[in-house]
Amino acid sequence: MTTWEYKCFYSDRENYKGILKGFKPGKLEKDLNELGREGWEMVGYGMNDGANAAVIIFKRAIEQ
Repeated sequence: MTTWEYKCFYSDRENYKGILKGFKPGKLEKDLNELGREGWEMVGYGMNDGANAAVIIFKRAIEQ
């Protein structure tokens, strides 16, 4: 049986704004790709506080 571990990634819109304050997906993509290289797979979208922040939920198998 596979055992999983989970990670919650807090994505605050303020962390991904460019100089002119428009949303810049490049930094978010970089952060998400790093999690993918570490073996994390996105499995859902969690709570948010409106338009500014969200929790992205990841899982990966625990090696036994």
